[in-house]
Amino acid sequence: MEFKLAVHVWIQKDDKFLVVRRSLKDDFMPGFWDTPGGTLDFGEDPIKALIRETKEESNLGIEVGQLLYCHNKVYNPRHWFALIYQCQIIGDEKITLNPNEHEEYRWVTYEELKQLPKIDFLEDFCQNYLS
Repeated sequence: MEFKLAVHVWIQKDDKFLVVRRSLKDDFMPGFWDTPGGTLDFGEDPIKALIRETKEESNLGIEVGQLLYCHNKVYNPRHWFALIYQCQIIGDEKITLNPNEHEEYRWVTYEELKQLPKIDFLEDFCQNYLS
């Protein structure tokens, strides 16, 4: 059995939100839409992990705001716990994706987001927090 704690950003610009499409080579939900972020290393602070993961995946610097949502789900043998934080981009807004992790990014409206095939935590977030 495996326990994973992940942290993810929720970045809004005007009426649009940043989403990224997972690599088709990923072993977990390939091709689904996600937000930048990822799992913590053992003993790592969640906020520092979120800043690190966002930089690694999108090349964006962020300021981390309030915790918006907590997602908890078991995918045997993996127990997944994801925290979503409201964040703001600081510095250069040029997004450069890590092709090993994500293949595309989009700024989407809530209505557009509802139509995309999303990773479970993002689907849960949309249904229970945004609607």
